[in-house]
Amino acid sequence: MTQHGNWTLKQCKDEAKKFKSRTAFRVQSTSAYNVAYKNGWLDECCSHMVRSKQPDGYWTKNRCASVAKKCTTRTEFIKKYSSAYTAAHRNNWLEEICSHMLRSGNSTERIIYVFEFSDGNAYIGLTWKPEERYQQHMKNGPVFKHILESRSKYEFKILSDYVDKDIAAQLEDEYIGSYRAKGWKLLNSRRAGGLGGSRINWTKERCAEAVADCETKGEVKERYPGAYAAMQRSKWLNELLGDLPSKISSTTIWTFEACQAEAKKYKYRGDFQKGMAGAYNAALQKGWLDDICGHMPKRKMPNPIKWTKKRCHEEALKHEYRIDFLKGAEPAYRAAHKKGWLDGICVHMTKGRKPKPIKWTKERCREEALKYDTRGDFQKYANTAYAKAHRNKWLDDICSHMHHTKKPAGYWTKERCHEEALKYKTKGDFQENSNTAYTKAHRNKWLDDVCAHMINIRKPNGYWSKEKCHEVSLQFMTKNEFRDSASNVYAAALRGGWIDEICVHMQPHRRPPGYWTKERCISEASKYNTRSEFRKKSGGAAIVADGHEWFDEIWKLTHPEKE
Repeated sequence: MTQHGNWTLKQCKDEAKKFKSRTAFRVQSTSAYNVAYKNGWLDECCSHMVRSKQPDGYWTKNRCASVAKKCTTRTEFIKKYSSAYTAAHRNNWLEEICSHMLRSGNSTERIIYVFEFSDGNAYIGLTWKPEERYQQHMKNGPVFKHILESRSKYEFKILSDYVDKDIAAQLEDEYIGSYRAKGWKLLNSRRAGGLGGSRINWTKERCAEAVADCETKGEVKERYPGAYAAMQRSKWLNELLGDLPSKISSTTIWTFEACQAEAKKYKYRGDFQKGMAGAYNAALQKGWLDDICGHMPKRKMPNPIKWTKKRCHEEALKHEYRIDFLKGAEPAYRAAHKKGWLDGICVHMTKGRKPKPIKWTKERCREEALKYDTRGDFQKYANTAYAKAHRNKWLDDICSHMHHTKKPAGYWTKERCHEEALKYKTKGDFQENSNTAYTKAHRNKWLDDVCAHMINIRKPNGYWSKEKCHEVSLQFMTKNEFRDSASNVYAAALRGGWIDEICVHMQPHRRPPGYWTKERCISEASKYNTRSEFRKKSGGAAIVADGHEWFDEIWKLTHPEKE
């Protein structure tokens, strides 16, 4: 900030140059931003910044084609550049600018793909949705496991066009043979021919082919579990596996040179131990392991979390009992216990032993059911007891005292729908709390009549004057409630500059400056399931996270499963 807080145009420009977006400027240099805004300098100060929203007419055919070239499928195009996709669709350019993209297969066609790893391993498969199959490989399976263990670089390649699924199965087998002949070590655990959801029919001939591909009975069972199970069911085991040994006898003498030669085939000690346990164990017993594994890098372990008192306290607040704290966050619990913080950070917890879970007998379910007048309330407020009673078919017996909430056919007349609608202020509340009546009114086109008393948020431009906005605002006690229940009215008041004046009767709900630290933003983000929900329901935290460029980092940290 300048001396005495006096920001000139030049100083505001210099300050704005430190930021890439208006949001970052507003959050990290609020006073300069406010001066620029009040004096009408904002556009001039922020001219270097990237606009998040493009002006009308921005998405020309050339620009749409340019971003389309960055995508391999239409799904990726619409996810990454929805505005460009919409413009291209509206102007009928899609077919032309998406001609390079991969098309999806169908239930009768497949393509062949491969993951090639820099350490000489490969995985070959077939699919009709390559993008979706790629994402599956990034979550589990042999490819995912190999990436974690080896940290090798890899390349995903499409080896064929879409062909009939039966031809694709044969083609996959050919590619597997070709890759093996070239010296690639395949990660495939099953024989070629699996059609991505289609089950292999293990005939006697196919089982014989699987056996011919293996050297021991154990290898057949491990690599072709489907074939092995089919042979068990059909009693072909003795016939097809009779000549195979249970395991290969080994007479290898593991000298230093032999162990060293074997170790050179692996990048990490873990892979060495798994791939050739005999050599690894011999080297370990004879003290050669460090010498023969000198070329292997040590895998970096993630930095351990530093459990400060503040972090331990935040973790403790998630639990009601100490035993849950110990089981759910043992490192934090141990750190707090060791440093003497435990009593202080657990003051909110329930004292004593955690009660054992209730065993829901029929009598206990009956006692619980007697607290409610309807099955809906019973299910909503005592779901465990309700579910137990439902599984054991006790519901009719223990709910005999309840009111029958299901209305007879023809119950919802226009008059009854109107009576029900009078209980609510908005159509949204009506639909949420009495969906049957709302649906009946909507189906019979009574909705406008029965909801005539409600706040009609959708009005023509200019309708929401200061006086009308004030009338609506008097129904609410906080700005958050006003914004959530009548968002268009709230927005009109905000645009008109009347918001503070018409909300003077409301209770203040503003955080002090500096409240939203990174830790608080992380804690707040964890409460929501989607990014848009976070932005909508906790705008202050989201804006600060945007301004400090934490948003993506925080979201990945709190929702790793969605990334």
